[in-house]
Amino acid sequence: MAAPLYEELSFKSKSFRIAFILLRLVTGGVFLEAGLDKIIEGFSAAGYLANGTGPFASWFASMVPAADVLSVLVIIGETLIGIALIFGVLVRLASLSGIVMMLLYYLPYLPPANSWIDEHIILIFVFVVIIFSGSGYFFGIDRLVLRLESRWPKLRLILRLILG
Repeated sequence: MAAPLYEELSFKSKSFRIAFILLRLVTGGVFLEAGLDKIIEGFSAAGYLANGTGPFASWFASMVPAADVLSVLVIIGETLIGIALIFGVLVRLASLSGIVMMLLYYLPYLPPANSWIDEHIILIFVFVVIIFSGSGYFFGIDRLVLRLESRWPKLRLILRLILG
């Protein structure tokens, strides 16, 4: 007798694992492309920081003198988040970093011109799903690193802190 559909579609099923891996890879590709585009085309965060319209606009505008440093941090952040998600290394840390980055992109322009739910909010929820899916452990370097735990039990605490 076949298992009920709800059992076949559990989060432990192969279908869900593949879906979570694909979500992680596509999100990583989006971030890697965004970071590389900023490297190729040149990027300055000064305009974004200076032209905010919301309640946090003055705080972001006060960061304009540091725009060159922040621009480099944005490029490095997007690129590293993309690489981490694609290769499945430090997936939870990369996703948490992505959440922080998306919040920082969202806050200068509150209330939003069109809708409260824009691509930044959607990406925040995508990162939350990636964090809880454990997709780095299905297919990625995180899975290989966890194997070290069995060989060197003293690394357990460090690995748990880093990998979540």
